[in-house]
Amino acid sequence: MLRLKSYILRRGPEIFLMLGIPLTGLFLARPVWTPDLAIRLGLFGLATVLWLFHAYSFNDWSNYRLDLRDPHKRREGLAAEGVPQGQLLFFSFFSLAAGIFLYLVFFPPAAALICLALALLCVLYSSGFTLWKNIPVLSTSIHLISGPLLFNLGWSVAA
Repeated sequence: MLRLKSYILRRGPEIFLMLGIPLTGLFLARPVWTPDLAIRLGLFGLATVLWLFHAYSFNDWSNYRLDLRDPHKRREGLAAEGVPQGQLLFFSFFSLAAGIFLYLVFFPPAAALICLALALLCVLYSSGFTLWKNIPVLSTSIHLISGPLLFNLGWSVAA
């Protein structure tokens, strides 16, 4: 558990930077600010952070063996922290399930569908079966598609 905690602390700053995209969509939708919206905003932040941890940890899980061969990542990456590959995969799917559960329970169906579409793109991008991130134009296309989807995720919650 301590290893996983250090992983979360290491990836946390990147996750919170990525949270800016859906929060921008939420704020630009100009919702009416109420106490209910404040609670929903907190739940939205939690659900989105969970989903983003899924994306990052799934990507790290799929690159685990390749990272062991890279001298820089071997010293500073997951291998140096000692996070087992199986534990990382469990954390990834737990984060995805928890995030989707929150979207399904507290937000419009469009938000859950967007989250599922983003999860599918993440799997296609990172999975060892497809490994689209190693295909130059395709990997950039995935990022160009996922950015607006993240924006619309925030918009769908506030609209």
